[in-house]
Amino acid sequence: IEENVKKLPPISKLFEEGKRPEDILELAFAGYTPAILALKEIKYSCKCNKDLAKSILLSLPLDELEKLIKEGKANIRCHFCGKEYTFTKEELEEILKEKKEKCSCSKEGAKKILKEFPKEEIEKGIEKGYLEVMCPKCGKTYKFDKEELKKMLKN
Repeated sequence: IEENVKKLPPISKLFEEGKRPEDILELAFAGYTPAILALKEIKYSCKCNKDLAKSILLSLPLDELEKLIKEGKANIRCHFCGKEYTFTKEELEEILKEKKEKCSCSKEGAKKILKEFPKEEIEKGIEKGYLEVMCPKCGKTYKFDKEELKKMLKN
């Protein structure tokens, strides 16, 4: 079977020649008698929708959303099917409002995130004099100075 498959031209070429999947199967299993138990038509469908596109916008940092609001609209295109979803300035303002309401970040929360950082990253921050941690929900950054970082390493 492996030798048969090695001899096959590219599958796309076989389809261009009008070969059906079952024809290609016969070529791959030449010398054997494969039994086709069932045929099923396969059809592509994408499950994208405006709510999924909105979730992408919600994941952006605040400054990026504000930039889109200044531009007056945002277009999100599905990479799978190519469908485009347009968000008006008003919709973007609502998304920004929702994002701000959802996030209850604080410096304490950022400290928890910072505790997950590798020791080397914190040491680099000490050398630099500070380290910034961004809230993954809203994009707000919290700055930790050299002394705060040293305390974290001790704990």
